Amino acid sequence: MPLNGRKTAILALTAALALSATACDDDDPVSPEGLGQQEAEVMTEALMEAGGLGLGVVGLGFGGMAAPAETTEDVTLDDSFPCAGGGSIQISGQLSMARDGESMDWTLEHTHQSCGVTAPSDNSSWTFDGAPSLTNSGSASATEEAFSLEGSQVGEIAWETGDRTGTCGIDVSYSFQGDEAAGSFSGTISGSVCGFDVSQSFDVTG
Repeated sequence: MPLNGRKTAILALTAALALSATACDDDDPVSPEGLGQQEAEVMTEALMEAGGLGLGVVGLGFGGMAAPAETTEDVTLDDSFPCAGGGSIQISGQLSMARDGESMDWTLEHTHQSCGVTAPSDNSSWTFDGAPSLTNSGSASATEEAFSLEGSQVGEIAWETGDRTGTCGIDVSYSFQGDEAAGSFSGTISGSVCGFDVSQSFDVTG
């Protein structure tokens, strides 16, 4: 199945990964930005909940493209998406799909604008603003029954939780794989958030 038929699966993968955050360090050291290790993990989860690394938009791009196309099809995106707790994320950039509908790449700029979200693991409330933005770039490929995508998100984000505020650097890589015939899906995200190493993953079968 080409990538443009996999919108639902991609959205499900990002939702599953957003719910899979776990803390890495019981000692919870504190970064210069004022967040502990566990809080950096929760903030990563909240960012996933807010924007899903932009992969929800990528999924919408898959669904909106016609395939096969006679030539490579490019879609320019510049739109605002609401956040659950108020505010929005402005996402702009370009998605490009090969004519066979089985490969795609993208570069998207995310600018959070008072974007409010609740982290599922501990119900903490977060508000994000671009500082100035996050850049998401990646690629995806598909066969008849399976697909994979990988990419990275880099930039800075201003955060507020409780009575604290700060600005954190984000430099993470992600990878998703799915085999629809076997009903198996997996994903990972790893890298640096607020100066801490973070790692989240999930694996679902059946």
